[in-house]
Formats: sequence, structure tokens, C-alpha cells
Amino acid sequence: MYVANADGGGLRRLTATPLRDFSPAWSPDGRRIAFVSDGDRSRLIVVNADGPNPVAIIQRNQMDELAWSPDGTQLVYTTSRGLMRVVNADGTDRVGIGKGRRPTWSPDGSKIAFHYNDHNKDRKSKRLNSSHKPILYALFCLKKKTQPISTHFPTTHP
Repeated sequence: MYVANADGGGLRRLTATPLRDFSPAWSPDGRRIAFVSDGDRSRLIVVNADGPNPVAIIQRNQMDELAWSPDGTQLVYTTSRGLMRVVNADGTDRVGIGKGRRPTWSPDGSKIAFHYNDHNKDRKSKRLNSSHKPILYALFCLKKKTQPISTHFPTTHP
């Protein structure tokens, strides 16, 4: 994993492992970077932006996406099975919050928006049920209650 200035200068290597490092996310204050490192088990790692002191705060099988809370005290991450969890930035108090993908925090940190697609299978044909469309949800973190935001998505992109 590398970090560079916006103009392309100042390239620095943050990690020097043979593992696959991905899903980097800057902390809101710009002092830390969280990312997933894949080996025998995935690790959620937080490292100082200047490189020293990487800390594996979570180890579990197959983590994917992650995002920092606006105040930098928590991270939300997803597993390869589509489960979302919130954890303190030091690795404590991990809480499962449901199924979804591409989580992102609201600016005030009170909600997490995420993408959800049920992909229920028809038991007889074993094919995806085409009536299930992706839905954008907001999760009210304190109440752990989900509410759909939109079920309409354009079929083409600009």
C-alpha cells in the first residue's frame, strides 16, 4: 500500500507485506488510514498516515469494504457474506448491524446508508427472482432500525 501527494509526488510505501492490501480509507482527521489485508484471515488494519505503527484491530475471514465514522471513533465494515459490523477504531465493541454493501456514514454520524439486494432464489428454478431490485437503506445506528430510502435506480449511467 502506498500514499502520495495529490500532485503525484512524495510517494511512500505504507506496507511491505506479500499480502493483498485493499479498501483503504482515510480517517476524517487525515492522520490514519484503515485498510483490509488478506492472508489466511483478513485483517482490518489501522496505520498512521506517515507509515509507522500498523495495528490489526480485527481478524476474521473475508472482510471487504470499510468506512470511518465522521468523528473518527468507529469503522463500519462488510464481510464477503454481506454482513455489516461497526467497531471502535481501537478494535473494541464490535456490533453486527445487518446485511448490506457499500456502507457510508451520514455527516453527523447518526446513520449509515448502504445498498441492499435480497437476491432471493426461487426454490424450484434456483434462479434469481427478478422482482428483487436493489434498495438503498439508511440504518439508524442508535435505534438499529432500517428504513428504505429509494427503490428506484436508473438503468443507465451518464
